[in-house]
Amino acid sequence: MNVEKLKVPATDGYLLAATLYRSGQEEKIGRFVLINSAMGVKRRYYNSYARFLSENGFTVLTFDYRGIGDSRPRSLPGKV
Repeated sequence: MNVEKLKVPATDGYLLAATLYRSGQEEKIGRFVLINSAMGVKRRYYNSYARFLSENGFTVLTFDYRGIGDSRPRSLPGKV
């Protein structure tokens, strides 16, 4: 399994933090899972599940929504 941290640009250019889990079997199987986190939940919450899926032949992508986890800027407007 190969785990890669990414920055994926939103349509407005804002970078969202993501993690790509590759099974190493992509050429043979071609199965992909996109895990959309619950609102306010960081992508790392799904790490074990994503690893399980990857170990079973799936390529998996998790991401943090804007303002959450590693997609959160140092300061948010209106916050101290």
